[in-house]
Amino acid sequence: MNQMIKTIFVFLLLALWSSINIQAQDATASVTEEVEKKPELPEIFKKYEWLTDLVDPNNCNGENVTLRYTDNMSDKFILFDQVDKKVMYDLSGNVYCTNSDVLRCEDFYKLQDALESWSCE
Repeated sequence: MNQMIKTIFVFLLLALWSSINIQAQDATASVTEEVEKKPELPEIFKKYEWLTDLVDPNNCNGENVTLRYTDNMSDKFILFDQVDKKVMYDLSGNVYCTNSDVLRCEDFYKLQDALESWSCE
C-alpha cells in the first residue's frame, strides 16, 4: 500500500510539473508576441525618449516634432507642434519657449532648418 501511495504521489507531481511548465511556456510566448506586435519608435523618439510623454507616435492626431538649431549651431531645440499650440523644448525635455499671439519661438531664437523631424500620419 505504501508503494502505491508513493507511485500515485510521483505521478501527481509529474502532472503538476508538466502543467506548470506548459503554462510558463504559454506565458513566455504571449509576452514575446506582445513585444513583437509593438511598432518600432521613430528615430527621434529613440533619441529623446521624453517625447513619448507628449505624444504616442502610434496613436496621434496631427502632431509634428522637429529638431532645429540656432543660427550658430551652438544650441538645438525640439519644436513640438500640436493642432492648437507650438512649444519649444531643450534636448532634456524642459519647456524653453511657448508660442503666443505676439511671439514665435522659432523666429525669436532664429532657429534654422530642421535637422530631423517626425509628423503624425
